[in-house]
Amino acid sequence: MDYSYQAKGRSFALQTWMMASLANSQILKAISVKLPTPDEQGLVVVNPGPEVPEGPKASVMSLTTRMPGTVWNKNQYWLMFASGTDADTKHPFMRWDADLYYLEGTDSNATGKSYTCHGGFVDQEQITQFDNVFFGIGDNEAKSMVPGQTMSMEVGYATLHSAGFTRATLRGRRIGLWYGDVGPDWGSFQTEWGRFFDDVTPDTYATSMSSAATSARLAHVFDLKGPISSYDTACSASLVAMNAAHYLMFKPDGGDKLDNEALVTGVNTLLGPGSFIGNCMATMLSHQGRSFTFNRSADGYQRGEGCGSIFLKLFQGDKADEERRVCSLIGTSTNQDGRSASLTAPNGPAQQAVIRKSMAFAGINPNTVSIAECHGTGTALGDPIEVGALMAVMAKREFPILKTSAKSNISHLEAGAGIAGLTKCIQMINMATAPPNCHFNVINAHLTVEGYPVYFDTEDISTDFSSSYCGVSSFGFGGTNSRADVYGYASKGHRAAIRVELPKLSPPRLLPIGQPVYIRGTWDQWSNSERMEGGQTGPYTCSVELGNSRVERFQLSCDANGAETFHPLLPEADQHCQVVGPDWEGKGLHFCIDGRKDGVPAGTVYDIEFVWEEDRKRISWKPAEGVRDEEAPKAI
Repeated sequence: MDYSYQAKGRSFALQTWMMASLANSQILKAISVKLPTPDEQGLVVVNPGPEVPEGPKASVMSLTTRMPGTVWNKNQYWLMFASGTDADTKHPFMRWDADLYYLEGTDSNATGKSYTCHGGFVDQEQITQFDNVFFGIGDNEAKSMVPGQTMSMEVGYATLHSAGFTRATLRGRRIGLWYGDVGPDWGSFQTEWGRFFDDVTPDTYATSMSSAATSARLAHVFDLKGPISSYDTACSASLVAMNAAHYLMFKPDGGDKLDNEALVTGVNTLLGPGSFIGNCMATMLSHQGRSFTFNRSADGYQRGEGCGSIFLKLFQGDKADEERRVCSLIGTSTNQDGRSASLTAPNGPAQQAVIRKSMAFAGINPNTVSIAECHGTGTALGDPIEVGALMAVMAKREFPILKTSAKSNISHLEAGAGIAGLTKCIQMINMATAPPNCHFNVINAHLTVEGYPVYFDTEDISTDFSSSYCGVSSFGFGGTNSRADVYGYASKGHRAAIRVELPKLSPPRLLPIGQPVYIRGTWDQWSNSERMEGGQTGPYTCSVELGNSRVERFQLSCDANGAETFHPLLPEADQHCQVVGPDWEGKGLHFCIDGRKDGVPAGTVYDIEFVWEEDRKRISWKPAEGVRDEEAPKAI
């Protein structure tokens, strides 16, 4: 008989072999079932889902966010989406005088005025409170640092700390720092900095607002030695940074040394009215104060702020990293529109190309992607082009794809939009759920999805799988496009992957007829094993005398040293509990004779009977008819 089985990816095979009966089956007394030891790997039980991608992978080891909606961490970030929260608010009065710059009216695009007074803002303390002492920065310097620098430092360190690093272990480590940052709205005030902060030294003027200084801050504080780079491609900046970090992990830097670890951060802050005014003059922003992604009322995007960091580590087969990682970054890519209809017009073919390139790197079929987190700015032109590009790549599929966009909840984080979307992708994979799109009730008439199995979420929708592919795209208004795809298992919720330690069958054990059985227990402090009577063709028997406590515990075994025991499934078991064994798993599992329940005095003798049959084992005991048995083991 020939037989072969070739496993592919993560797989689990159940096999049944029907063998001929033994000539003398009576000699087969027991088949042992041994559970795996702690160092043996069990089975990850999941609902069917996409297979582990074959391409190179980077492990996402930790992530941290500060986002609109009073979001301080990744758990709050997910809850904000899952509950369908609209995190946009009016311009906070602590930022600038909104009444001075706001001009109401749907057609208002007057010079020096903004026709919107809303945005996705983080809480004031999230950008004003900074523990400069922890980072070794003086009070005067900290006072002049823009909130984008302070927030990215705190979020970046929190991400590294979540990955298991401390100040001591970070020192001198080769961790790359990659930033998506377009800089602050305060740049125009730099010439007036001395007037605002007369106690700030001149050498801090440039570093206090520079994007280059933002990316260098953590490296300087913690003596990090990896490569550092900051990207300003507008809306795609943080995903471009992610692509650069990911690419360098698989390409030696000069020699043969790979950069195995990277911290990727995206940050955006809304500190002044200037950018609102400029975008309103170009009629880029929504007149309704929200990003109405996929919706008929889409008329422009809304600005938002926040910060997110993701720590990556090149996966090289380390089992510990595999157990600890949040998910896997399996593909990234970046490209350019080239000459489009205009500098800021989206380009459908270029978007298709960047999606295909990322998935080709990952080695996955585009039609197996479960969720598409869209750039989804909420523009009448941009959303249809993006959905059309995704449709061109993923239309031929066996199950509907779920489409979401974080911008409907927190608005457009511009340089931080890619990290915001990718963090949401990771959360959706971990929960096996796509949350609802905010403000979506009537689909944009320009969205053509005929023949395309797709759901635009209006409520929490399960992926139906424990493992999923999910990806996000970002498009800079100058034509720089970027893409990232992730893969992982659900770690929470109804689709959570569960690791089960499967029993392992040991080879059949042939034991002779009349195999002796021994008993040991508390009556002599487990010091001796007594051989039980009988067992050749009938039950095994013995007698035990209760001590002063009127409670005795015991186990049965196949050998005098008590290594392989017959024991109950539960500790302190009575005679009605199932008997298992003989095996090596009986530690702490004892049978218990409790004379207190029977109302008998100390010194009462109990007769124990153990029946070992081919199909089952059972044990029983009862007080002996006589008061005392001189042959019974005596309690100490």
